[in-house]
Amino acid sequence: MKVEQKDLGKGKIELTVEIPFEDFSVYFKKGAEDVSKETKIDGFREGKAPYDIVKQKVGELPILEKAARLAIIKTVNEAIGGLGERLFSQPEISIIKLAPGNPLEYKAVFSVLPKMEKLGEYKNLGVKKEKVEVRDKEVKLALEGLLERRSSEVLVERESRAGDKALLDIEMFLDRVPIEGGKSNGTAVILGKDYLLPGFDKEIMGMKKDEVREFKVPYPENFYQKSIAGKLVEFRVKMKEVYERRVPELTDELARSLGSGDADGLKKEIKETIHTRKESQAQNRANMEILDKIIAGSRFTYFPEELVNREVEQQIARMKTNIEEAGGKFDDYLASIKKTRSEFALDLAPEALKRIKTVLILEEIFKKEKITVSEEELKKETEGLFRQARGNKEMEDRLKSQEYQQRLKLALEDRKIWEKLRDWNIAKE
Repeated sequence: MKVEQKDLGKGKIELTVEIPFEDFSVYFKKGAEDVSKETKIDGFREGKAPYDIVKQKVGELPILEKAARLAIIKTVNEAIGGLGERLFSQPEISIIKLAPGNPLEYKAVFSVLPKMEKLGEYKNLGVKKEKVEVRDKEVKLALEGLLERRSSEVLVERESRAGDKALLDIEMFLDRVPIEGGKSNGTAVILGKDYLLPGFDKEIMGMKKDEVREFKVPYPENFYQKSIAGKLVEFRVKMKEVYERRVPELTDELARSLGSGDADGLKKEIKETIHTRKESQAQNRANMEILDKIIAGSRFTYFPEELVNREVEQQIARMKTNIEEAGGKFDDYLASIKKTRSEFALDLAPEALKRIKTVLILEEIFKKEKITVSEEELKKETEGLFRQARGNKEMEDRLKSQEYQQRLKLALEDRKIWEKLRDWNIAKE
């Protein structure tokens, strides 16, 4: 087999493959069998007619076409050879020469991952990771939120006040014209939180059941719904019901019901949770700064458009799934941000390109630094997961699967390379 390679530019490679006639001819018999499965030949069962009989019945070209397809399937991976790791799409095959008594010649055009022309400096970048602190105010707010989620509600026959839950029928207008989608019934609002719109809550304080009020509230300039952003919107609100929310006090008994030893222990756990979250956020920001510096110093060959498009489509698919699992519709989300699907895809392209560069850079550093995950490390991680899954037969079986083990190894590799990058680049205090 003879293979010639040509760089077409823009991330495309063309292979011209020639299979000598003597090698090509070994596929003729199977080609004839495939043809005879599709052609009724008297005196023979489907797929059992001899080559000469099939050739006499349909001619030689249909047999050659079937044989060519079989030969291409068999030889294309061998022709690709060392380029296989760089492929990210199926090759486009076209037959150049197919004639009786001649070699088979075909072309395979495929897209390849970009080559890294230069890897940016990835050590001693002097990135500073922000120091994490948890203020008492943050703990207090988190604790208040926790207690509020355990509050009880009692229907009351009095005027509404801060802390109550109000059920409202709402109508919205611009210059006395009803706003499309601006009417709702039974909307729940916690008074004093300004969840719905800044300034809205104070307008309905003191309302009683069945009372109606009309007032105007300005919408923020940066409001996502452009038709009312920055505009003075007219409201007509009817109070349907008022519920008094009774928030429990923090006691040792309540803390124990939430899984803590006492009230002080609960506060400590909340503080540790906030610290862990903020530490993770600070670490992620440091990771991104390290990555941005490496990307800025790296150079790549051409990025094929279809590679970026594929990454964008995968991101859209993930978002669509998340929205639908939450009970929403992706089309409604696009409508809320005033974007078509194409416009939204275009917005995602720069971040998709960055993700592709990230993968290529991390792979290059991984190889250059000879970073490995040993079988012992993989075993230790698996044992830890088994302890967490004890008694869950389905999860235990999943942990044993080859597919899961491969994913776990990739996750450990990713964790290890980021640990190295932080160790190399985050300035020590």
